[in-house]
Amino acid sequence: MFITCPLWCVLEDPHVSLSDMNEKYLAVVNFLQNASANVEQFMSANLVLFEEHVQKYCIYESVIEPRDFDGVCQVFVQVILGTLAQMSHKLYKEHLPGGELASVDPDLIKGKSKNLSIR
Repeated sequence: MFITCPLWCVLEDPHVSLSDMNEKYLAVVNFLQNASANVEQFMSANLVLFEEHVQKYCIYESVIEPRDFDGVCQVFVQVILGTLAQMSHKLYKEHLPGGELASVDPDLIKGKSKNLSIR
């Protein structure tokens, strides 16, 4: 709801190119690192990833509503977000600054997504 859904919407967005994903993956890693350091802000939805893709409905409102057990949840959420940040950095390393795909010329890959193989 707070990470997967917005990222999935970006991945499915026909206006987001393969080269645009470098910026998006960097945003994911930075967001996860920031959220793990600011768990209260994350849990209250004051830190949001790709806000334009977040769907706010009754479940969303219920999840961000303060609860008596938020203190315990914060510990778990902090560990999970920190781990997700590390894993995302490893998974997206080729798309991040210094990675092999980070400086690929967008014109070189334009229209070639159909020919790309998945490793």
